[in-house]
Amino acid sequence: MDEEDQAILWPSEDKYPAFVAVCEGGVLQTYAEFEAVARPMLDEMVARGLKVATVDPDLDQMVSWCRANFGNVKSSARAAYAAMVVLEQDAKSTRH
Repeated sequence: MDEEDQAILWPSEDKYPAFVAVCEGGVLQTYAEFEAVARPMLDEMVARGLKVATVDPDLDQMVSWCRANFGNVKSSARAAYAAMVVLEQDAKSTRH
């Protein structure tokens, strides 16, 4: 991931209630609220020329990783998890 690359957690609509249940603070309560806030932010980032990867998290993996690395599942831990997922995907795609 380059500096101008961004990773954003973007849970699927059917997974969103479970996502809210496992997160610790800083989460909009409905998918409609999430999309109403996140979609314009995503569009603005893309318009600025950033490469943005959306990550539909594996919730069990996200919770385990966040707790192991940050001790919680707060927004900063979730953001780091999203970046880690994208970095892992990039590493797999560049292997020969």
